[in-house]
Amino acid sequence: MIFLWGVCSKVVAKNKILGRRKIAAESLSQIYREQEETIEHVLQQCDRTRAVWFGLDINYKVQKDQVTCFDCWLLDIRKMVLSTKADGTKLFVLIAYTYWIIWKEKCRVIRQGKMSEPDKVVCRIKQAVQERMMIVDSERKLESADPKKENVGRWMKPG
Repeated sequence: MIFLWGVCSKVVAKNKILGRRKIAAESLSQIYREQEETIEHVLQQCDRTRAVWFGLDINYKVQKDQVTCFDCWLLDIRKMVLSTKADGTKLFVLIAYTYWIIWKEKCRVIRQGKMSEPDKVVCRIKQAVQERMMIVDSERKLESADPKKENVGRWMKPG
C-alpha cells in the first residue's frame, strides 16, 4: 500500500520526472526507449504490462487512450467496487500486488537486462495475492470469533 501511496503522490521515480529534474539523461522508458516513461506507461500502458493485466483472473484489458491519470483510474475502480456493495478486498489486493510486482520486474530488468515472460509475472502476482488473502481471511476469522474483543491494533477517532 505504501507503493500505491508513492505512485499517487508522484514520489516514485520515473524517467519523465527524473529527466525534468536533470537527474536522468532522458525521459524515455529505460527498457524499450520508445515512449516517455510515466507511471501510467510503466504500470498500465506498456505492451508487456498490458499482457500481465490481461493474464490475471479479471482479464482486464488496458485501453491506452483511456488511462490518462493513474490516481483517477484507481479512484474509478474504487467507486465501481463500492457501488456494487461487494467486498472489494481481493480486487484491491490484486491491484496493489500487480503494480508492486510490475514495478519490481521493471527494476529487475534494468539491473539484470533480461525480461521475464508476462505469464511468469502473472504467476508471481497470483501467488502473492493468494498468500495475502490467506492472511486477510485469518484476520477476519479472529475478529468474528470474539466480537466483544477490543481492536487494539486499529486507530480510532478520539472522543
